[in-house]
Amino acid sequence: MRKTGDIKAKPYGTAKGYNAKIDLKEFEELIINHHDKTSKELSIILGNRLQRTRINYYRKLLGYTYKKNSFSFQNGYCVKE
Repeated sequence: MRKTGDIKAKPYGTAKGYNAKIDLKEFEELIINHHDKTSKELSIILGNRLQRTRINYYRKLLGYTYKKNSFSFQNGYCVKE
């Protein structure tokens, strides 16, 4: 057997990393100003503070959805339901 020294339980709690808190009013302004951006592009605009899944979560929480539009020059747009 290999000796490792100390036996402890693994750390328990929230995940480390993308735990940034955002102001929903500022985020909604960002969505309005950049309505044609995907969640990946919004993540880059925010300096990679939020994951794409978290951006989609907040977008849905505010009542916005990202619609793909293949009939225009834009890739998509954000719509408030």
